[in-house]
Amino acid sequence: MAQEALMLGRLYLERYRRTQDVRDVDRSITEIREAIAALEALPSQIVEAEFRSRVMSTIESINSFIDARANIDAALQAKKRRIKRTRFTWATDNW
Repeated sequence: MAQEALMLGRLYLERYRRTQDVRDVDRSITEIREAIAALEALPSQIVEAEFRSRVMSTIESINSFIDARANIDAALQAKKRRIKRTRFTWATDNW
């Protein structure tokens, strides 16, 4: 379940990168949070310390992935501003 939710989260984040539709990024975060919730239940059920450590490391990595989404959003917004500014400059220069 966690793996499927994580894959869907990645899918919708990639989709957001192309469409820049807020619904895609919201769905991505929802799916990723579901993956985290499923993983957070595991450590108490795992006896071996190494496997428990791996699960905790995975949870930390997924949280980093969520944080990186903000960087992607900022980069896309900056790209949109540059394109808009370039189009405006081109249009006024060729008027």
